[in-house]
Amino acid sequence: MDQSVLFELPASATWMTEWSYYVGEERLGKVRFFKTRYGLYSSVGEATLKGHTILTGGELDAVVSMTYWHLKWAIDGYDGIQSTFSSVVSGKL
Repeated sequence: MDQSVLFELPASATWMTEWSYYVGEERLGKVRFFKTRYGLYSSVGEATLKGHTILTGGELDAVVSMTYWHLKWAIDGYDGIQSTFSSVVSGKL
């Protein structure tokens, strides 16, 4: 099956890579990167729904690196929720 049909490339965008795995991280699935018509770089995963990217950034190296972390965090169960803490010190008189 031609994997390019898994994601419809936006008009005026160009593929930068073929579908590939992060070395040693086959569990994350295949990813591919493209350059948008505005000069930004985006990533798309093999399992990503048609028409949706993982992330977009200004430099290809940064997008490659952060795409790895986004996929890893998703598999590890991180949901993006952060805890908040109060700065009030209790027990003072």
